[in-house]
Amino acid sequence: MKIFSFLIIILSAINLYSENYLKGAVVDSISNLPLKGAKIHLIEIDHHCFTGNDGSFEIFFDTLNNATIIVELLGYHTEIINYKISNYNNIIIKLKPTPNSTDEVIVEDNKFKHNNYEIYGIAYEKIKKTSLAETLSEFSGFNVRNMGGTTTRPIYRSFSNYRINILQNGMDMGDLSATSNDHSISKNFHSINKIEISKGVNNFKYTNNINIPVINLYTIDINEIEKNSTDINLLYETNANAYSLGMKHIREVFEHNIGFDYSFLKTDDSYSGKEIVKNSSTLNHDFTAFSILKYNNLILNLNFNKFYSDYNIPGGFIGAHPNGVNIKLEKYALNFNLKYNSYHKFLDEINLKGSFNYYEHLEYESIDIIGAAFYQNTTNLILDINSKNDNKYGNFGLNFLFKDYKVGAYAFTPFTERYEYAFFYNNQFSFDNLLLNFGLRLEKIDNFPYSNFSHYKEQKQRSFLSLSYGLEVNYFDNNKSLNILLSKANRAPSIEELYSRGPHLAAYTYEIGNQELILENSYNINLDFLFNIYDFSFKNSLFVNYYENYITFRNSGDTNWAKLLPIFKTNGVEAIIYGYELLLNYKIANNLSSTYTFNITIGNDLTNKSNLPAIPPINGKIEFNYQLENFLVKLASKYTLKQNKVDDFELPTDGYIIFNLALQYNYLINSSLNIITLEVENLFNTIYYNHLSRIKSVYPEKGFNLILKYKFSI
Repeated sequence: MKIFSFLIIILSAINLYSENYLKGAVVDSISNLPLKGAKIHLIEIDHHCFTGNDGSFEIFFDTLNNATIIVELLGYHTEIINYKISNYNNIIIKLKPTPNSTDEVIVEDNKFKHNNYEIYGIAYEKIKKTSLAETLSEFSGFNVRNMGGTTTRPIYRSFSNYRINILQNGMDMGDLSATSNDHSISKNFHSINKIEISKGVNNFKYTNNINIPVINLYTIDINEIEKNSTDINLLYETNANAYSLGMKHIREVFEHNIGFDYSFLKTDDSYSGKEIVKNSSTLNHDFTAFSILKYNNLILNLNFNKFYSDYNIPGGFIGAHPNGVNIKLEKYALNFNLKYNSYHKFLDEINLKGSFNYYEHLEYESIDIIGAAFYQNTTNLILDINSKNDNKYGNFGLNFLFKDYKVGAYAFTPFTERYEYAFFYNNQFSFDNLLLNFGLRLEKIDNFPYSNFSHYKEQKQRSFLSLSYGLEVNYFDNNKSLNILLSKANRAPSIEELYSRGPHLAAYTYEIGNQELILENSYNINLDFLFNIYDFSFKNSLFVNYYENYITFRNSGDTNWAKLLPIFKTNGVEAIIYGYELLLNYKIANNLSSTYTFNITIGNDLTNKSNLPAIPPINGKIEFNYQLENFLVKLASKYTLKQNKVDDFELPTDGYIIFNLALQYNYLINSSLNIITLEVENLFNTIYYNHLSRIKSVYPEKGFNLILKYKFSI
């Protein structure tokens, strides 16, 4: 590989100083709360700015007869507004939220945006945990699937693995975390600045099922980057004696930006509430060097990332390795993002992204014996074109993904090359209080197995052609909104679902794929109703996902006696997954608020007239938040009911309730924000079992845990 320099171009702002200016504020059309970070672009002078903490903005200019403004903000519909000279000052722009489209966690701040409501001061307990899944589990509809320690993956309404796309800066992660329970996500959480959780037709650029969220992990955001800054994050947890360090440094050099990001995480074996979970420790290193370069309307962002993890999977139960398994994981990535802003009324922005990854995953039975090895090279290229014309918004482009997948040791999936080609398109129309958004994704996928040591007598080349499409309907009134998301989705089987055949050491399974699988196809509906009245806000969500062919990976009840492993087989069945979610916020007093959530998901195998596996039990939370100017106290309880609607050979679990407590204090030193957080998880050391855990037959979840976090800037 060639040695490359890291350059990244940052847009240089054009400062226009004169006696004329455009001044105003951007607010939420429902709550009238100010919106920070909205992009205001004045077409006539080709200049843009971002709103401040109070939602205000100001742009100076020489002489203009008319002003055409484009206003954009994540989680809100884009507005194109025309103003005459007499209306220049004190403009109030109301953006309409898209209730189904985006939740955003702002990790570097003490607030987050959930379901398009700004909730201040309570994001601290949802960020900087030791895993992504634990963080997302605080959001309605999300749960955790774990394999011990920090080896976790988020589950949304029973959907996981390939059905939930986890991206890094809008690109494929390049790892194998979606393929198996024991495969960890290749990103340290301290290296993430912002998490975007999005649903809706805009997601066709990434996925075929727009009713299931795309999770985008932002480590670099060229629109929000500071010129000169150093941020440091520290974390310590008593459970597993975990400690973590995160550091990001950015410098301006000749009007360009260069920087680096480094994070470190080390944990010992975790404590389950009744005993130490042996062989559950973790060691992670995550390093990124980046640069941002700008020339006129062109921005180039280059970055190089190396991720290393040495983590363990516990053993000691039937089907598991007696002493557990040690896994060593390495990933190298080179990424670029080339962005051109023309600010033309039709063709506004062209964005070309590329990501090149090498991934290596080794599973050790002992210090010198490798039980399974996985290797993957990936290339992901995305051409994304945004066009705007008056009140219409169009977005189209191409997404190409190549994977070269190889295995070694005692893994027997054939080497396979996979090519994924996709064209995506979506458009938006506005009619007073009604917004319509429609889109589609046309996808061609080719699989070419090319090794000859697989257990399959014949390795079949499989190709899939699919069309997925959807419609989003949004109706807004003064204090309420209705969102309906309809879609037809088609997903091609993964390499593992098609070709796996043999033992998977650290997953403690003997896996048998199915080369005859057809497209997984579904009809999906999601309905969200939001209502605000006085100090109450409600969100009710209903969802139905009907699958003509739902690809399942489930315990067959058979055992491979040579390896003493349960046999898991891949098959397609007719299925339906449906449920209801409630989110209630109530402002009790000026400084006191409360939140209540309730989630129920039901999954039925219609072919075999049984329950689908790994369906989350009914769950929710009740929390109270008391906030003064710089200080916040939070008391929360999380509850889960008994889950006895289980698949064959799946264990039921009892219900439980646990309590958490948190304190946070913010203060300034030389205009730099310092945040100190103290949390207590599982306050009463309750022994409970996570229904979605792969090791629940032996190990309960984490016991009492004291967490101390400190963030500061220099």
